[in-house]
Amino acid sequence: MKFLLFLAGSLFACAGIYFLRRITFPELSDITLTHIGRFMLQPDLWVGTFLYGLAFLVFLVILNRYEVSSAVPSLLGTYLVTVSIFSILVFSEAITVNKAIAYALIIGGVWLLS
Repeated sequence: MKFLLFLAGSLFACAGIYFLRRITFPELSDITLTHIGRFMLQPDLWVGTFLYGLAFLVFLVILNRYEVSSAVPSLLGTYLVTVSIFSILVFSEAITVNKAIAYALIIGGVWLLS
């Protein structure tokens, strides 16, 4: 159950970051109410904010239920591996032997802490 919460929080955070990276910002020299309105009405802004908010709520639940000394390193490790796998699948980043070994070591560390 603990690992599933870690994974859910990490997936929500990755998806939220993906949508938040897709938003476009108005030029600093051209900020008007119209541009601010267009910025605020971007669906990617609201979807990304919602998903990242869900990730934050899951992280709060984890911190409430489990010891902080083991939960935080496990969260960070799970998040790191999830972001890496997400970037490989979505952004076509290359996977190397060193990365695969690092992922295995991180997952082993998370498993030991759980």
